[in-house]
Amino acid sequence: MDRHSKRLLWTSALVVPWLAFSAASGETVDVVYSDQSNVSFVGATDSEVDRLIHFFGLESPWAEATPQDSSDDGSGDGSGDGVPLQLHRIADQITDLYQEKRYADLFGLLEENPDVRAARPEVNQLEAWSYYHSGKPKTAMKLFQDLYVKTPSAAHAAGVIFSGMRADYYTKTWEFAKTHGGPLVQILKPGEKLSGGEPKDAIEKTQADFLNGWLRAALQYEKFQTADKVARLLGFDGADEIKAEMLIGYGWQAHKAKDLEKAAIYFSKVASLKASAAQDTEARYGHALTLREAGDLAASENIIKSTSHPDQRMAALLGEITLQRGYTAYEAKSYAASLDLARSVKSAENEPRTAWILEGWSLLNLERHEEAADVFVPAYRKLPDQESADGVTASLMALGRRGDIVSLSREIDGPLKPPPEEADEGSTAYVMSDGERAFYRGDYAMATAFKPELGETLKPWLGVTLSYLSRDGDDGLGRLDMSGSKASYNLTDKRLHVRAEFEVLHVDAGSAPANPELSGFAALTSVRPYAATFDDTVVLPSLHFRNEGDWGTDVSVGTSPLGGEVGATITGHLDVIHSQGGGRYSAGIHRRTIYESLLSISGMKDTVTGTSWGGVVETGVHGDLYQPLGKGFAAVAEGRWGERTGRYVDTNQTRFFNLGAVYSFDAKGFTYLAVGPSFQYTSFDKNRSFFTFGHGGYYSPAEVHATSLNLNFMTEESRDWIVRGSASAGYEEAENDAAPYYPLYSLPGDPVYLASSSEGSTFALETVAARRLNSFVIGEIGAYGIDSEGYSEAGLFLKLRVSRGKRSKVWRTDLTEDLHRRYD
Repeated sequence: MDRHSKRLLWTSALVVPWLAFSAASGETVDVVYSDQSNVSFVGATDSEVDRLIHFFGLESPWAEATPQDSSDDGSGDGSGDGVPLQLHRIADQITDLYQEKRYADLFGLLEENPDVRAARPEVNQLEAWSYYHSGKPKTAMKLFQDLYVKTPSAAHAAGVIFSGMRADYYTKTWEFAKTHGGPLVQILKPGEKLSGGEPKDAIEKTQADFLNGWLRAALQYEKFQTADKVARLLGFDGADEIKAEMLIGYGWQAHKAKDLEKAAIYFSKVASLKASAAQDTEARYGHALTLREAGDLAASENIIKSTSHPDQRMAALLGEITLQRGYTAYEAKSYAASLDLARSVKSAENEPRTAWILEGWSLLNLERHEEAADVFVPAYRKLPDQESADGVTASLMALGRRGDIVSLSREIDGPLKPPPEEADEGSTAYVMSDGERAFYRGDYAMATAFKPELGETLKPWLGVTLSYLSRDGDDGLGRLDMSGSKASYNLTDKRLHVRAEFEVLHVDAGSAPANPELSGFAALTSVRPYAATFDDTVVLPSLHFRNEGDWGTDVSVGTSPLGGEVGATITGHLDVIHSQGGGRYSAGIHRRTIYESLLSISGMKDTVTGTSWGGVVETGVHGDLYQPLGKGFAAVAEGRWGERTGRYVDTNQTRFFNLGAVYSFDAKGFTYLAVGPSFQYTSFDKNRSFFTFGHGGYYSPAEVHATSLNLNFMTEESRDWIVRGSASAGYEEAENDAAPYYPLYSLPGDPVYLASSSEGSTFALETVAARRLNSFVIGEIGAYGIDSEGYSEAGLFLKLRVSRGKRSKVWRTDLTEDLHRRYD
């Protein structure tokens, strides 16, 4: 066998396991080997059968059936061969049907005229080929074998061979050839020659077809002894290499099917064979990859390091394993170890980009911000993707080099570049990555992925708060002094924050004055307008849940004051919050206690009747939005509707909305500094501001219109201290309708509190500051004041927050969100 033929057969044999893989997965693969014009087929098509038979110097199978001349009247005997003319015509019809591929009609014509078989034997060959082409190769093979026994010709041998291949009957074909000899053996057995001088290439071509197909079937059904025999017939003794190739093919098949245990067994068996160096490397790579995916990093690493001829894939896999160890160390907060592992991968040739990213974040967590920036900035220049952009933002923000972020955003078209609607020439306020947006909208769990040092804010903490509030009003019951102490415990799991609180609150309304307005109403002598309860101590338990993200939820569940004159009820809120493109939108429902007087908070008790009333709660819906408008401008809006109820308190409905605009300055030393106007409107259906039976003791004017100019600011974060504040000055007008003394009862003369109106200036100021006292404790102080025509109020609080983990910086989450109670 010449070198070209051996190469053809050897190459064909090497891809046989892939044929087995394809067959097992339901695919059909015909071409095994292609070298210019030479093509070897396993299971030839119909036209290829004709062409290959022609290679032997034969005509097509139907060429032996030659149409016969007929007499004009179609009667009489044949043309001297002793065959009736009618049978010649039937044979001609069979030939035509075969050429037209009308095999069913051919079978029917033969069944109706069985005598034509003996008269024209060549139709038997046409019948056999018809079964072959009709998808019945086993029937065709039986017919060809019968024909071959009677006439062992090359044409009949070709029929036996090709029908046997199509039926996958290789062993049976070989045994039949050994038994009956002749052209079958001469065609199939390498080294044999046909007596007719047929082309050598045609013989080798058919041998390759048959032997490669036989080898495929033997390996597919794991008939290894047969595979060894066929390998030797192919002209080489590399049976182990054939087995190795088969095992590698099955290994990849199992790997693709995610059966990692079976894949590892197949790949490992190659080590016991005398496989080629390339096969050994392939099997070891497959074994190492499978073990790595199964989680056995140590075994995978050992296989790679013990490979005699590692290739580039193995080097890459070793790097991936090392990186996987690095990320495991990073998640365990062993940042020094993750840094070393990342750098060991970076030192290798063609280091993966993920090694740069891991190195950068490890350096950030080690607070080596300069080095982290030296990693992330080149990485962003090389490939400006989101990963490198987040690293650039985190490292340069930590260094206070926000201007460098702006420069990069203008220099390189990538994720750091702001959206067109937010671009502001000369301003850095709107140049933010997705990570920074999460940071600025308060999504700290998400932002931690981009600013690792934020992770310390997610550690559990215990808080203790002391507070005091003073509110003026009518002497006695309209006045309120409220002091409290509160304990809070906060837990965080990724984006979910859970906080439990327990507060003890002392409420003092002073002493009861005289009521000259009621003199002369004899009917009121049995029902006193004022109660004997002028102070109370209550407790307030609550649970709070906040889930952060682009779509977040904020939920609380608690009670109105426990231990007051009026029984407690369930309170809380449910908010859905969406953040997108720098904007923030929320909507929710609430049920909250009205913290405006002793009557509205815990209720009062009349000394004459013993009846308690008050304890006002508001049940309603609310929503707000913050919408950037570009170039530093934004619109704000807030709305609320609620129904206020209480024990023996007249039901009331209220509406509130606020519309405003803000302009943000890019001020050094501030996270934000914004100023803008706003307009507020508040209304109540009824005035129930008083303290007689049926009133709720809360400020409830018919209408309030207020216009103000507002200032909001917060100093930079990531320091030892932080301050947030707001101030507003404006003008308001309030209208108070007349109100009955006893809304739930009619009295002689219908006495009323008179209607009134007021107008004038209004001022509000609020500030809160936090400072890191040591590695575990953060102190906080806050104060606020409101002065308006309707009422005045001032408050103060002190808070200590003790963290279970060390704290190196102070962030906005260390500031109490709302000094005013909103949706408790």
